[in-house]
Amino acid sequence: VLTDESPHFVGWGTGEADEDARLVRQLKSPDVLRRWEAAMGLLRHPLTPLTRRALRQALGDDDPEVGHAAAEVLAR
Repeated sequence: VLTDESPHFVGWGTGEADEDARLVRQLKSPDVLRRWEAAMGLLRHPLTPLTRRALRQALGDDDPEVGHAAAEVLAR
C-alpha cells in the first residue's frame, strides 16, 4: 500500500482519541504478541513524550522481538 487511496488501504490506527494511551497500556500486557503489536501500532503515530517514554522502557522487554519493535519505532 503506497497511499491511503490504494484499494488495499485499511487505515492508520483506529482513529480513537485515546489510541496512544491504549497502546501504551498494551505495551505492559503479559502477552508477548500484544506487546509487540502495541509497539508496531505506534509506528504510524507521531511520537509524544508519553509514547517515547513507553517505547524506551520497552527496549528492555524480556522478549527481544518486543525490544526490537520498540527500537524500530523509535528509530523511524
